[in-house]
Amino acid sequence: MDLNRFDGTPAGGTVPATAWLAGSGLDERGVRVDTAGRTTLPGVFAAGDAAVPFDPRFGVHARTEHWDAAAWQGAAAARAMLGEYPGTPPLPSFWSDQYGLRIQYVGHAHRADGVLVDGDPDGRDFEATFVQSGVPVAGLTVN
Repeated sequence: MDLNRFDGTPAGGTVPATAWLAGSGLDERGVRVDTAGRTTLPGVFAAGDAAVPFDPRFGVHARTEHWDAAAWQGAAAARAMLGEYPGTPPLPSFWSDQYGLRIQYVGHAHRADGVLVDGDPDGRDFEATFVQSGVPVAGLTVN
């Protein structure tokens, strides 16, 4: 198992359907929003697959391709529409149960320059800590 191959690109089936944005003044490749879901158009918010939220940890807009992120973005946009503080965005994460295995991930592995593995990857029972200059930036657990 080569844990260094993860590069942060979207998984299959996660390309957003955004062609309907043509002519709206918003980017068809994905609507850039702030942490509250605000677009560059006054009074217009976006969340979920069509949105490319701002990540204040790194100062960039970045997709987070998971339903949990979409739910958080929608809730943050709703709070902002009501004039409330939307909260600090959580780290990107996902979990999945696959053929009797629990897989959990959090962070930004694509920013890592190394990986520390504890456990048995061949036995599908391990933790991987992705590090950048020795500082953890992501974690992956299997079983």
